[in-house]
Amino acid sequence: MKQKPNYILNTIITFWFSGILVFHCSSPKDSNIPIVLPNTDIRLEFRGSLQNIPENLTQPYQFRARAYSCPDWDENYAPRIALKEYPSCMNTYVEKIQTFENTEYRMDLDVPSDWSHAYIELLGVEESKGKFSPGHNPNWFTYSKGEILTFQHDFSFRSQENPIPSKIQIELAEKFAPILVLAKDKKVIPSNLEKYFGRVELGYSDSPKTKNGLLYTRYEPEKTPYMILPDPKDIPNYNKESDPIHLYYHIRYADTYVSGTQAESLPGYRDDRNYWYQRGDGRMVVSYWIWYDYNYGPSPLGNFHQGDIESYSVLVDASGKPVRIMTTGHDNITLDTSWNNVNSINNHPILYIASGRNSDGGNPTGAYGDHEVWLDAGSDFLNKISDPRDIFPNPKKDIQLILPKDLKKSDLTNVLIGASSELGDILDWSSVPNRAINRLIEWEEPGWIGEKAYLDPDGHHNVSEESAEFLKFPGKIGKHPNSEISILKFGKYGVSPKNAPFKINIEQHYTYERPRTDRSYSGRWGDYGPKFYGNSQTPQFLPKKSAK
Repeated sequence: MKQKPNYILNTIITFWFSGILVFHCSSPKDSNIPIVLPNTDIRLEFRGSLQNIPENLTQPYQFRARAYSCPDWDENYAPRIALKEYPSCMNTYVEKIQTFENTEYRMDLDVPSDWSHAYIELLGVEESKGKFSPGHNPNWFTYSKGEILTFQHDFSFRSQENPIPSKIQIELAEKFAPILVLAKDKKVIPSNLEKYFGRVELGYSDSPKTKNGLLYTRYEPEKTPYMILPDPKDIPNYNKESDPIHLYYHIRYADTYVSGTQAESLPGYRDDRNYWYQRGDGRMVVSYWIWYDYNYGPSPLGNFHQGDIESYSVLVDASGKPVRIMTTGHDNITLDTSWNNVNSINNHPILYIASGRNSDGGNPTGAYGDHEVWLDAGSDFLNKISDPRDIFPNPKKDIQLILPKDLKKSDLTNVLIGASSELGDILDWSSVPNRAINRLIEWEEPGWIGEKAYLDPDGHHNVSEESAEFLKFPGKIGKHPNSEISILKFGKYGVSPKNAPFKINIEQHYTYERPRTDRSYSGRWGDYGPKFYGNSQTPQFLPKKSAK
């Protein structure tokens, strides 16, 4: 059984063969307190090799072995991405760094008797990161009983190119492109990034940190870059009414993995640039990102910021049949439910974009109209004076539509809203004001843009220059890098969104959380869904009954 740590470590550095052994901890408050060294009667042995090594990874190879004593850490705790505060036990560890001239490594690490977590890590892989993945790096192990324990792990590199051919990707992306329902008077509607090409300035801000002063993950830079975009009206020949609407998408196998999401790993080690694809059972996640030039927040007091990226995803089986749908808003999953519980026309899901209370809104995406969700402004006083809400438009009243290009007016004459014609409404949207989605743009893997293909089934990584500027940018898009409250303006400025090409994020967790039951986000009062439970006919129900 694991035991709680009962020792205090000071920093001790010794040289051991060709490696470095370090016992690390913050210094004791009282220098008169005796230092109690850990029991090192337990030895961990790490053995393995490097396989399929990329050309830009050259000898010698350096490895790090490290062990922690965190016996109280819940290994089943799901969010391994960013914690507000890391467990204090992570301040103490024992590690060893060693260099090898060949592709095999053999490392020993003496650890305390109450060790709980350990890993082996290949160092010096920055040149290949984003192009080739060695798998989980570091690769974690948890407590096992024994005085000498041997852990075997081979780092086998694989290309991070998407193995799904572009032809299949575009077919799926077109198939599930959305029907967006917005209030008729909503000013900020989906737009595009490409109009900003060549007109951006760069800034840098301190990256957010936990309460104990650590970066959310060890892979975050100390300074986060951000793009300062011009106001659209300052762009030559800009016309809001004709500004193209682009929908950004990415298709991946549902069995995609990210380094640091092992059940054995401690928080802070998730590496979004180190991911790899596996076909698994063939299921795929069709992810979409919707770009808005501004977010005005859900109340008159704002949460205004430049740039807003909302998303939704469709989980499909190996044949391309929809299984589940997920929508997002306010950095939360607003809905994750069976495909049968939403309405669609010819596979195009009907999604609603919310406005705010006396505000243009924060643009969250939902699958149901004609309802409100009261949000939490942070305190009873702020809730009272700001009253933030997400107000989803009533599909029977004044609305505007954004449609996939393949839908015709005749497709909109009998629109089912609800679980069935008996439990819902049949509407005629054929005369509702609408605009079309002008382009679908594939998010190419950022590390491969402009590179010669290695295993890509299409043999290319061609991306237009206008899109590549944003796809390759590893920061925030918008001139608001930090949240702040303006007393003079009596309002709040939010944070511009992190760039979606670094897409393996908390909003796309079909892959990592593997939901088995419905879930939806709730505000202070109100729920984003589900508003009805349908059946296999609900999404495609095209009744003969005349529209109301």
